[in-house]
Amino acid sequence: PQDDLTVGLFLRELLLKVRHHGVFENVLCAFISFCSTMWSRKCEVMLEWLDDVLCGVETCGDDMSYTRRSAGIPSLLQAILVTEPCRNGKPRTRETFERLLDLSEDETRLTARIHSLNILHTLFKDSKLAEFVVPFIGRGFEISIRGFSSRLWSLRNSSTMLFSVLMSRMF
Repeated sequence: PQDDLTVGLFLRELLLKVRHHGVFENVLCAFISFCSTMWSRKCEVMLEWLDDVLCGVETCGDDMSYTRRSAGIPSLLQAILVTEPCRNGKPRTRETFERLLDLSEDETRLTARIHSLNILHTLFKDSKLAEFVVPFIGRGFEISIRGFSSRLWSLRNSSTMLFSVLMSRMF
C-alpha cells in the first residue's frame, strides 16, 4: 500500500506540473488505474487529493501549471471523479461540479476562473460522467454564455470551449 501511494504521488505530481499534452495523456492511464485501486480500498487519499487540487485551483498556487487548457489539472480531476464508485450517486462528483461552477462565476479570481472553465470542459465531455453531469448543464450554459462578453480572450476562449462541449452533451 505504501508503494502504491508513492507511485500515485509521483503520477499526481506529473499531472500537476508537466506541460506537454502528450506526456500527461500517457501518465493519465496509469493514474486512472491507481485511482480505481485506491477507491476500491476505500482509501481516504482520493478525497484528500480531490480537495487539495480543488483548493489549489481556487487559490491558484504556484505549483499549478498555467499552460494551455490548464495542462494536466483537468485530467487529474477527471481520473479521480470517473473512478469514484457510483454508490449514493457519486457525491464527490456533485460537490466538485458545484465548487467549479461557483468558482467559474467568481470575477475576482481570473486565473482560477479560467482553470475551472477548462476543468468543467473536460468533465462535461467525459462520457463516463454523462448521467451525473445532467443537473449542471443549464448552469454551465449560463456561465459559458456570460463569458462570451469578457474583454479577455482567455476567458472568452475557455467559455467557448465549454459551450461547445455542452452543445454536444445536449444533442
